Amino acid sequence: MKSLLLALVLCLSSLALPVSAAEDLPRHFDKFAKNKYLLVVLRENGKAEYLQRQIQSDGSIYLLYDPDAAWGYFPGTPLKGQPNIWVATGQFRFDYLWEEKQLTEISKMGVQNVLTKRGNGNSKSN
Repeated sequence: MKSLLLALVLCLSSLALPVSAAEDLPRHFDKFAKNKYLLVVLRENGKAEYLQRQIQSDGSIYLLYDPDAAWGYFPGTPLKGQPNIWVATGQFRFDYLWEEKQLTEISKMGVQNVLTKRGNGNSKSN
């Protein structure tokens, strides 16, 4: 069932991908904070990479890494300021507002993180 759902999501994601965005992929977005690093890489055909590394208050390290994450567009036209894409790891789904130079992670609690676009050396739009 899980593989069928993932296949459906990837299929729909690739259908919804605008040509202009496909030409600029992959896109790398990241955020550095005092004890936290986030990286989201959006690739062609609905493929993504997600990395979250956080140092906990007790000194332990929380690591969530999924090189086989998926991403796609929400159907329809989102309201201003609302998420327009999602990124799904094996454990979680994150909703983002994708703008030209940043990804804004938005949850039920509001804005969680703002990741900025970084150059990857391959894209003409860096």
